[in-house]
Amino acid sequence: MLTRAVGIVALTALMAAALWVALPGSTVEAQATPGAEIRLAARDFGNGSVSVGLQHRRAGTWRSVTPTRHILPASAGFNHWYTTSATEIAVVQASVEIGLRNRAWTAVDGPDQFTVTIGGTRYIARCGRLNLKLQEDGLELRTGSRNCDEVIVVEPGGLANPTDVGMQVLRVAARRLPTGGIELGIQRLVGGQWEALRQPIRPVLTGLSRSAWRFTSSLQLPTLPAHVFGDLRRGVSITTRDSEFDLEVDGRVYRSRCGVLELGILTEHILVDTATDGCHGSAPLLTICPTSDCDVQQNAAYAWESRQVGESLDQIEVTRSEAQTVVNAIFADFFPRSRAPTVSFSGEQSHGHAGGSEIVLGTSVRNLGAVVHELAHSLVDRANVRDAGHGGAFTAMLLYLWERYFPIADVHAARDDAERRGIEVALRPPIQTRFSEARQAIGELFCDQELVRNEPDLCDAASGGMARSHDGEIAGLYTGWGGNDQVQWYAFSELDNGDVSSYLDVTSEERHTNQPVARLIVSCRPDEGLSVTIRWRHTDRLSGSVDYRIDDAPWSDARWQVSQWTEGAGHRVHNAVSFLRQLHWHASGNSTLQVRDSLGGSFRFASFQLTDVFETPVQRNLLRCGLESTSLSAESPILDWGNYGDDFWWGVDEEEQPLKSFVVRNTNISGSSGEVRLSVQCEDGGLELDLYWEVAHDLDWTVSWRVSNGAVQTGEWLSGTGTWTDNDIDYRWTGLKDAGDLISQMAWAAQSGGSFTVEAHVRNDPNRRFTATFDLDGLFDTPVQPNLARCGR
Repeated sequence: MLTRAVGIVALTALMAAALWVALPGSTVEAQATPGAEIRLAARDFGNGSVSVGLQHRRAGTWRSVTPTRHILPASAGFNHWYTTSATEIAVVQASVEIGLRNRAWTAVDGPDQFTVTIGGTRYIARCGRLNLKLQEDGLELRTGSRNCDEVIVVEPGGLANPTDVGMQVLRVAARRLPTGGIELGIQRLVGGQWEALRQPIRPVLTGLSRSAWRFTSSLQLPTLPAHVFGDLRRGVSITTRDSEFDLEVDGRVYRSRCGVLELGILTEHILVDTATDGCHGSAPLLTICPTSDCDVQQNAAYAWESRQVGESLDQIEVTRSEAQTVVNAIFADFFPRSRAPTVSFSGEQSHGHAGGSEIVLGTSVRNLGAVVHELAHSLVDRANVRDAGHGGAFTAMLLYLWERYFPIADVHAARDDAERRGIEVALRPPIQTRFSEARQAIGELFCDQELVRNEPDLCDAASGGMARSHDGEIAGLYTGWGGNDQVQWYAFSELDNGDVSSYLDVTSEERHTNQPVARLIVSCRPDEGLSVTIRWRHTDRLSGSVDYRIDDAPWSDARWQVSQWTEGAGHRVHNAVSFLRQLHWHASGNSTLQVRDSLGGSFRFASFQLTDVFETPVQRNLLRCGLESTSLSAESPILDWGNYGDDFWWGVDEEEQPLKSFVVRNTNISGSSGEVRLSVQCEDGGLELDLYWEVAHDLDWTVSWRVSNGAVQTGEWLSGTGTWTDNDIDYRWTGLKDAGDLISQMAWAAQSGGSFTVEAHVRNDPNRRFTATFDLDGLFDTPVQPNLARCGR
């Protein structure tokens, strides 16, 4: 431990480099070696079998660990790996406590700044901003710079030299060699998955005896990801689990994506963001409020607004005079005899705020979109309407301003987008006007700007001009072309009657050679309908049997039609609609389609990245191709209900808004006469999976499951009780929100008659378990499947 005086010097240097503030009286822990040093061991167990284990060094002494299953049997074949049961060792780990400097958080006295405690040293973040990203062997921290105009990376010593203790889960791998030796390796459990095998420099042991252990050379393991925990207010806690952050807010758990958590304080509440599904950007997760009437929609409303006008109104910068001109003109249409709010610029705030008499714009929001946003707040306030900041009255007011004064925004699409994402929008704005004098003032102001001449759509819209359109859009179809290195698209009219042909062309991505070997082509031609073809380069011979899979799922086999042309040969999928529907489930998850063809004992392999493949402009053309896929492109949901017997049915609950679509299947609990009910549904704009067990005991949150013959997965689900009106049976319920990944695995397995097995145990009694297996055949072929397929998209 360093002395107090040396600790203060170290903290002063840290403040200068990282621009954090360290609280007085804190200390700095001594440095510790990262990770853990281990060595693997083996000895003769008798009768041809071998016992394996490991040792790890603690305080300069080797400590032995023998897993429960540690015997390599005499029958083990050569060059085949066997693994022990999992075991734990204590390793150094960074421990990070997150909190608030103002712990007495009320509606009047909101959060002040975030505090971070690492290795006994407490820091305060700057500018109400704290970004965290879990890494394989640590944690990245970011906060605001000294003048709050940017985000900077900080590196407290407690992260680089962790001193806390965590538990690393390991298993030993061993295989018998034809030469008579034993080769050993070690695997770490990281994020719920066993990582690739690690081996010491000398991994092979020979000449084993029963009297003594033999050891490999030592191996240094990396540190664990930091353990992050803390409380932001009563009922709101943060912790890390399986390489992600879990936030529990009043009993409901929110999970981060890609190990990213971004916290930002705004007045009385905290905005929480995480990464997008593809890990390429930021997306809102939730808003943490002090009271039930807090502005819970703020974070979601910001993201929603950015999607609608982020590339139009937000791109037009304004001076204070121009902002005041817009406010004066529009406000006068609503309150012609009242003084408009005064617009001012603030050099300290990154966000704006508004009331009935003033509008303040921060340094990063001096644009037309922000002016209209804050003006909507002012109009709601002047109309004396009670609204929690960004509630339903505000969103309706903003839509009204867009529609009346800035028709460059697609108001109907914006309202639909809000409803799909569970954002409240009032049926009508809190105040309307019959005047329209502001339109001329806005047109004159922006049509004379050099900036807007480069963006003429706004000027045209303000003056009532019609929007330019592709010819095909008149028929609801896209015409044109575009693309990038991996994905190209084009659509054009090639027949006299004006019918449009559309093509999506995806180039394979091979990690080892960097040379594309195939192309995935999705096409819709009026004379052929929808088709999917994989065109292989530099070959004229293919087999009719194809294997394919998504990521590391088991391979599925199919017989596709083989075709040839002058440049090579290809496979054509027999049921294009079904195949694309399954790919669509995986497209938003950064997944890869892998295809291989076997001919004459050799494999031809290709992989295609699915990210953004179904987000191109020709997607709507492909969805409308042929009668079978017409329902997929309909803007309104499909209303249908029916069943194939008492054990399988589907429907749409029209009393819920947004509408809830569901598919239900029953089966028996293994070894019992009781039943369990599986429900896959789109509810509140998200995919959910629920299981209703006909048992008399409360079920634990920890649930295990397996899709077909895949790996067993374990996770924390929600649990409770429930009753179905069709039979009035009291069920014990376990469920998974944000179940898109699991449902996509099930939908993929359903193509080849797969199954879904799930196991739950009685709360506080892990030895009492219930298991059920569901047949997936037909589960994703119901009439309401299109509703589920576009759920949340």
